[in-house]
Amino acid sequence: MWNNKRIFNFYFKTKKLNTTFIISLFNILNKFQIFSQISIQSAFEIVNNLNIKIYNEKEIILNQNQEVNKFYLIEKGIIQASNSEKNIKIFEKGNSFGEFFILNEQKSTYIFKCISKEAILYELSSNFFLELLTEQSINDYIKQKMTLEDYNLSLNDLYYLSYLGRGGFGNVCLVHNEFFFFAIKGISKLKVKRQKFGFNYILYEKNKFNYLAHPFILKLIKH
Repeated sequence: MWNNKRIFNFYFKTKKLNTTFIISLFNILNKFQIFSQISIQSAFEIVNNLNIKIYNEKEIILNQNQEVNKFYLIEKGIIQASNSEKNIKIFEKGNSFGEFFILNEQKSTYIFKCISKEAILYELSSNFFLELLTEQSINDYIKQKMTLEDYNLSLNDLYYLSYLGRGGFGNVCLVHNEFFFFAIKGISKLKVKRQKFGFNYILYEKNKFNYLAHPFILKLIKH
């Protein structure tokens, strides 16, 4: 994988641009949604400022109340965010974390820990991350991600657009809050009570979606 780092080092030492380098560069950065539309110049700068760190199982990346001075991208492994009471989220390959605390100038409110056998993270300093926000596509992605992680969102902020479909226990509708589209699922308590494992199934589904964070899986915003 990061034999490609040799290609990057070759470029930055010789300043010779070639097709192999460009392909390797974008193959790596395009794994991350945040970098899917960046310019070539930004790609070069990112690689030049990138640090790679390997974490072992149960190793802590960020502690609760710790200053956050890095933006993290997950190349491999699973990272769990938790507090003293419960697990909050699971971050997997292709996801990122740290931006919320950097932009809000807050200490980490969670413990971030590696829960896979090994995790490979790409790390960017908070100062460089803030510089990256001048790239419009990165700025737009971060704004959207932070808005979708706004846990103050309520039903009063949403208005109905259309009916999407019906599932085993309820109905799904398309709603909007003047910024983003959401799918809202309404569940019939009566149907749940009639099913032997209805409540357990819904609780299982909620718990799984509550802390999954992946670009190809719908994000559970609130329940």
